[in-house]
Amino acid sequence: MIARARIAWANAARLARRLAPRRRGRSTAGFLLLEALVAVGIMAFILSVLPSGVIIARKSVLTSANVVSARLVAEAVLTNEFSGPDITVGTNGGTLDGFEWATLVRPNEALRQAFPSRQWQPFDVIVQVLVPNGPKVTLETVRLGRER
Repeated sequence: MIARARIAWANAARLARRLAPRRRGRSTAGFLLLEALVAVGIMAFILSVLPSGVIIARKSVLTSANVVSARLVAEAVLTNEFSGPDITVGTNGGTLDGFEWATLVRPNEALRQAFPSRQWQPFDVIVQVLVPNGPKVTLETVRLGRER
């Protein structure tokens, strides 16, 4: 009788284990919903910041390209307008390669007094070129010439 009771008890225990809800341990086979949501949130943040950085970088590159082009225009104006020995005091302006430029020429009295000469006179020459949606490019130099 005791043996039968033990067998019945063992069968009941096995049956109870089969029918009882199983406790599952944390599986390493996949992601939790919270982990997936955090990953999606981080990706959304990165994708929202990235386009604005690209736009700012592109605008900066375009502005710097315009400044370099304006600098080349200013040097070309200096070369073309002041290539001869005769220099006209005053202002002048024009357009070159789509950039507006202006020059200002005035006698440099300090150099004239420090280095007097009958043939050559020093002039301050300032060339400004307007950059679209950007700063002005300014070149300043001293040129020796004869006043017209």
